[in-house]
Amino acid sequence: DVSNPSFEQQLLAVDRILEELDLQEKKCLRVFNKIDLFTDGEAVLDNLCRRFEAIPLSALDPGTFPPLLERLEGAIRSLDTGYAAAGVPTSP
Repeated sequence: DVSNPSFEQQLLAVDRILEELDLQEKKCLRVFNKIDLFTDGEAVLDNLCRRFEAIPLSALDPGTFPPLLERLEGAIRSLDTGYAAAGVPTSP
């Protein structure tokens, strides 16, 4: 929830939990939700998204979903490519 004034502390908490679970090396897709409630301006949001490599999203704005879907599709394609390179079948 990027609109939460403490969102950076929330990010740190999530990172700590992932580390405690020994998952810090796993690929992570960061999504900044509730951008419709973000009041610090579009330029600040853009900078935050670049800084944290995040995708801005609002459930109230369907126009924010294509970048998320594109990133997900790219991640899935890279998994398929990795599996294929290792000789693991990717389709039945």
